[in-house]
Amino acid sequence: MSAALPRGATAFWSMSVGADCDHWLDRWSRLLDDQERARASRFVFPQHRRAFIASHALVRVMLGKLLGRKPALLQFDRHQLGRPELIDTGRISFSLSHTDDLVACAVSGSGIVGMDVEPDRGRADSHAIAERFFTPAEARTVREQGDGAFVRLWTLKEAFVKATGEGLRRPLDSFQFALDPVKLETGGDGQAWRFAQLKPSPVHWAAVALRDAPPHASPLALTCRTCRPENLQ
Repeated sequence: MSAALPRGATAFWSMSVGADCDHWLDRWSRLLDDQERARASRFVFPQHRRAFIASHALVRVMLGKLLGRKPALLQFDRHQLGRPELIDTGRISFSLSHTDDLVACAVSGSGIVGMDVEPDRGRADSHAIAERFFTPAEARTVREQGDGAFVRLWTLKEAFVKATGEGLRRPLDSFQFALDPVKLETGGDGQAWRFAQLKPSPVHWAAVALRDAPPHASPLALTCRTCRPENLQ
């Protein structure tokens, strides 16, 4: 592992993307492999294609810099549960996420990482979703604290099931989070997990979940970087 990612560290990179980034797409696409480019070509809406290309270019550049390897030469596989993994890199884990206007990636050298990013504005049906899919205690938190709490809980849940590899196959009410401080209260070994939440932009929330060896007396610390489009090369 490169000295740029000391053992035990977790890095978080993010980048804003919009229509003004479209002139970078050809350059970013050259970093992807044939399968990724084929997937990108199947998106109907330009903002979805842009976010896909940008997020996959970001993870390649981030991993390349942290590992001291050329981004375009990195090879990926799928864990048996579907989680993406690097080939021949030892103990390193990564997770990527994107919205229409922000892409992000988390990388850890000490455990299995999951990450999610979402707009902080919530949804018109956020309370109904919480009542249907969250635990009763989490739904109560959303009723009392509003859309911000919904987005925070949603990103935590997404990050957690990305790290476990289960994705949304796992019912969201089979585990429960508390906020302030963030804590996994039910549905998993809380001593084996650490979590962090942050605002990578003024209008987004992100959550990072890390499963590593317990016990831990301190919360998960992140090394954060905000990238610019010209950085992805």
